[in-house]
Amino acid sequence: MDKKSQSNSTEEIIKTPKYRRHCQNIEKILSTFDAVSEWADVIGFLTRLSKALSSSSQFNAIPHKFLIAKRLAQCLNPALPSGVHQKTLEVYSIIFQSIGTEGLSKDLSIYSYGLFPLLQYSAMNVKPQLLNLYEKYYLPLGKDLKPCMKSFILALLPGFEDEGNEYYEQTYNLMDKLCNIVGEEYFYHCLFLGIISSTSQRIYAFSYILKKFKKPTTTEEMNNIFKGNIVICSRCIAASLLDADLLVQRSALELLVSYLPVCFEPFSDDDLDIVVSSAITVVLRKDMSLNRRLYSWLLGIINDSSKPHLSDYIKASICRSIKKMLLVKEEFQKPYKILLSLFM
Repeated sequence: MDKKSQSNSTEEIIKTPKYRRHCQNIEKILSTFDAVSEWADVIGFLTRLSKALSSSSQFNAIPHKFLIAKRLAQCLNPALPSGVHQKTLEVYSIIFQSIGTEGLSKDLSIYSYGLFPLLQYSAMNVKPQLLNLYEKYYLPLGKDLKPCMKSFILALLPGFEDEGNEYYEQTYNLMDKLCNIVGEEYFYHCLFLGIISSTSQRIYAFSYILKKFKKPTTTEEMNNIFKGNIVICSRCIAASLLDADLLVQRSALELLVSYLPVCFEPFSDDDLDIVVSSAITVVLRKDMSLNRRLYSWLLGIINDSSKPHLSDYIKASICRSIKKMLLVKEEFQKPYKILLSLFM
């Protein structure tokens, strides 16, 4: 059925007496939410709503969809128990089943704003149910996922919190399928943008990247990995190197050492200066694990047989970066401290 035919069909359904009675029933149930005072009342509300939606599942138009989406998002409040979250996800499933792929594609933003934050704070027994819902209803949307791709990726990243947990592999596989659906270049572009904008998700994003990427042995292999996203990647790394979290800084340096070695000259001069000016500031933390990775990257050490050497490519960028720092009067001592830490 094309979109025009579906629109005509929906308009005809809305005009039927049966659908109008369905609307009145849903409206009555939604009005009871204001009287909810404890979590048991929320379960009762969701049970009534799911029954009403299930009994009229033949309708592919959900009445009062904005208010339903709002109430469901409220039912996913972190303060509520996992049983409420599970019941809420059941209602989402009923809705997605009713409206189908085209309906969900049209109303993706309406329902996603309640679902996307859930993985970060949900209980262990809720996470697989949520991931299954994504796999069953979101992945079939294909290219229609592109408008919400950055948000969807950020919604999945908390699944990489602990490599030993039972849903880590499920999240990893879901991310891989998502990458294949929208294309690697667009997927990694959104991932790097997410790292820049969301500080809380950076460590999870690097966990996925460092597991996903294979170490390049040539410049061509390196370019194939980043799929034209070197510029946005340089901004992503620079932002992460200035992060307050030591683990994020360590992961960003690991990405540079393993996948963007200076021997391949991965960045243009402008992009390199952005990375180097952030990278050399990590010496001020006086952390051995950070310094070891920083010097490995600056000196082009990619394996045990590598001969440490400060190339003209890096040397020129360090000089440019220090000169720019000297022009900032508010932090005039900073470049001197960096130079002392780097070369003393």
